[in-house]
Amino acid sequence: MPHPTVAPRTMNLTTRLREATISVRDDREILAGRVSWLDYRLFLLRMYGFYSSIERTPAAHAFVQALDGRLGPESSRTKRAEHIFPNPEEVKSLLEAAGFSAVMVATVTKQISFPSMLDYVRFQLVATPMAALLKGADGSERDQVIASIAADAASRLDGELLKDGRLTFPQESQVALAVVPS
Repeated sequence: MPHPTVAPRTMNLTTRLREATISVRDDREILAGRVSWLDYRLFLLRMYGFYSSIERTPAAHAFVQALDGRLGPESSRTKRAEHIFPNPEEVKSLLEAAGFSAVMVATVTKQISFPSMLDYVRFQLVATPMAALLKGADGSERDQVIASIAADAASRLDGELLKDGRLTFPQESQVALAVVPS
């Protein structure tokens, strides 16, 4: 099956920021003349989140290993591309280079839960851009591939993350607060 193309990390970040900035500018135009200067400045302050390295998110790491094992090397490129910012200083530098100001970045870890590893893998392969990996597969074949990947991924995790069949894992992100470029 063909693999989705993944842009280099700076292009990925730049695209995400450009889309967010366009959205903010559209919002700003809608609100023009309806807010005070202080409210306007606070409105321009936005929060952005970037996942840290995939090895710091156990379920995602197990998933990409299982995915590559089942669908071939490089099939996890899209998922791996989401997890490319291990360093808060790098995120800050990239945001500043993109024209953002007053940039603050913090590493935040949240606990993520899914009813099961099967539900997590199904979500990844049906409701994200990775669905392209199973394009053309009939329902039965798709379900078999998903179940196989889920079983493999579950076998790679510490049992504590799968208590009572429920998948709960830490996910680390770099969260940035910055003023949108004008």
